[in-house]
Amino acid sequence: MAQLNTSSYLENDQMRGRIYQMGRNAHHIIAAFQREHARGHAMVEDSSRSTHWFSEHIRTMRTHLYLLLLTVGASAIPLRSNLAELQTWLQQIYQSAGTLNLRIETPVSTDDENCIKILFEGMDLLKNSPEMRRFSAFFQSFEKLKPSLTANLAEEGECDTERRNVKNFIEKLRTFIRKLSRGARA
Repeated sequence: MAQLNTSSYLENDQMRGRIYQMGRNAHHIIAAFQREHARGHAMVEDSSRSTHWFSEHIRTMRTHLYLLLLTVGASAIPLRSNLAELQTWLQQIYQSAGTLNLRIETPVSTDDENCIKILFEGMDLLKNSPEMRRFSAFFQSFEKLKPSLTANLAEEGECDTERRNVKNFIEKLRTFIRKLSRGARA
């Protein structure tokens, strides 16, 4: 199976949300179709045959809708597992960061979209630290998120930062990834 990039998952969040809503309302939609069809064929002599055909058609449509919803739901699973894996890696980095003597620009708030680039700059600084070489898989996975997160930023804005130690930076990063994973579930 082809490897899909993370940006396609993030870009399709709205689509998954709408399809999820359609799935919740699918039963009501199908019932409305059946009522309208039955009303239109009330005068027809041989309505049992056409009603049977229509109900078979509705079952087929329902099956296709459920398969579509299953496919969209399955496409969100890799992103969630990726974010969960990043959280696990960050926990390990946090535990080993006690020996690092770095001060990294850390956003005051992770809610501000302008601070995303600051997080990536801090990650580059952390990645270049010799003590962090063993976490190269984490940095590669995190780097894959960069295009999808920075593409939607209209222009550079102000981001309030402070120079903090590595553990404080990692805490902000963990908070950011937690918020991102909540968005992936929606």
